[in-house]
Amino acid sequence: MIQYIEPVERNYSAVGLDIASEQNRKHAAKDAYLTGEVRLTGSITLVQATGSPLQAFLVLMPIYSTGYTPPTVQLREANAFGWSYAPLVANEVFDELPLSRDSTKLIIKDITHFDEHVAFYETHLDDASPLSKYNVTVEREVFGRKWQITLAAYPNFVSGLQLTSPNIVFSYGLIFSLLLGAFIGYYTYTANKRKITLADNERRANIVEHSLDAIISYDCDGMITGWNQGAETIFGYTQAEVLGLKKQAFITPDDCIDTEQTLFDKVLDGESLLNYIGFHKRKGDVLLSTTMTSLAIYNEYGVIVGVSQTIRDITAKQNAEKQILSLNANLERKVSERTQALAKALSENKTLLENINQQLLYSETDKDGVILSVNDYFCIASGYSREHMIGQKHSIIKSDQHDDAFWRQMWLTITAGKTWHNEVCNLDKQGQPIWFDTVIAPIMSSEGELERCIALRIDITERKQAQIENNKLTSLLTNVLDAASEIAIISTDNNGIITIFNRGAELLLGYSAAEIVGKVSPAILHLPAEIRARAKELSEEFGEEIGSFDVFVYKARNVGQKPAIGLIFVRISRSVRCLFQFRLCAMTMASSSVI
Repeated sequence: MIQYIEPVERNYSAVGLDIASEQNRKHAAKDAYLTGEVRLTGSITLVQATGSPLQAFLVLMPIYSTGYTPPTVQLREANAFGWSYAPLVANEVFDELPLSRDSTKLIIKDITHFDEHVAFYETHLDDASPLSKYNVTVEREVFGRKWQITLAAYPNFVSGLQLTSPNIVFSYGLIFSLLLGAFIGYYTYTANKRKITLADNERRANIVEHSLDAIISYDCDGMITGWNQGAETIFGYTQAEVLGLKKQAFITPDDCIDTEQTLFDKVLDGESLLNYIGFHKRKGDVLLSTTMTSLAIYNEYGVIVGVSQTIRDITAKQNAEKQILSLNANLERKVSERTQALAKALSENKTLLENINQQLLYSETDKDGVILSVNDYFCIASGYSREHMIGQKHSIIKSDQHDDAFWRQMWLTITAGKTWHNEVCNLDKQGQPIWFDTVIAPIMSSEGELERCIALRIDITERKQAQIENNKLTSLLTNVLDAASEIAIISTDNNGIITIFNRGAELLLGYSAAEIVGKVSPAILHLPAEIRARAKELSEEFGEEIGSFDVFVYKARNVGQKPAIGLIFVRISRSVRCLFQFRLCAMTMASSSVI
């Protein structure tokens, strides 16, 4: 509540007014005592004012019961006593500002709240004259409020300043800027060019000085005026040793001096010498192979004032080239030899393949056993045409002679990358059995997987049938001989190993067939002394050395006789000796070959 106000006469109507009855004043009053600072209300209409509404303010300063401003918000709120305030009317405050009021317009807005801007002061309200485009706007904080102040100029204000035309200023400024820019550009270009030239000269000098090639400069009389580190490295002389000398004195071989002088004179005449291959010598008279490029040196007037030579040591390069040529010659010789060897191998392979096609049955299958190719011999032996067999599996000629374990072992062998070898019985197109001595070689991929199989076969049908028939006869003979228990019958193969030892032999000599058959020769059944005597007798009779198993079978095998021989047989105990007469005869096939 407003309790005291001065002057009373003019503001009597405000006494007793509750300033909190309006939110604008209430908010400013509360913010003042909470912050302890002076606060300004938003624009209001004073009850005692007679002017325009919303053009006045209250300036509120908080008063505390403590007599001073408490340090914290809580203490300030607890000790708030009241406010000392002063009303302000915008017209009274701003009308006294020293502005060119006839030529400018002032607008002041309260923009504290973003969505609510209040213009509370404006000059020339009734003047509809247009403003110029020149104005200035600023924002200021005023006792807790945010004001926007805009000052705009009327055209008479701008003309009263008697300013130079902007177009003229712009034109002069543009011309001056262009001149200044051109001057700066030229200066910068000149400075950069000078800098680049100096840097380039330094770079060139650095390159020349540290080049691995020898770079030597001469005056027109042939005196050395420049000698870089490359020259020191190649020729072994320091710069101090050579400056002012002619190169013929120390780096030109004696037999090249005239040629070098001729080339030097040509360069002085303006010719260029590029990559001339010749010879120089280093300190100690070591001869070097070199390439030389010679160019004339011109002064700023285009006059030749000297010669520059770049010399490169190519001794190692030429030696390497000679070595490479020698290696190439050796390589060509070896290639020729290998080519001839390859041609010979190809010829041998061709012969081998022709022999295989003539002598062996050939087939090729994929990893699943599908036939990819066969030769003519295989087609003849099987009775199937090549067109009929390709794309089929070998099962079309499979017989029932072999069980599943036989084929499983075959697949295990070739999938492991190993060659498989065995005798296989197949059926030809007419269903007749044909026997092949078969070798299957696997071809593996780089990952170790089976890709293809090559099979080579020899037709052994006749031998196999003879073997089967012989086995039958042997079985029959064995049964017959086993029944003859009163007579000892012993047979051997061509190598002298006992193959038949019948029941009569077991009873007579005390050995079992299991101990004898396939393991020993008849020699263990006789006295060694008698065998040696028999060997001597036969050797004298036939005029050649006869021993070992031939002692028993020589006459039967070579002469065809069936002699009756009386020899002592020794029983298993070695203590009983029996004298027997026995007869030897050769067992032959139908072809008269001894078996």
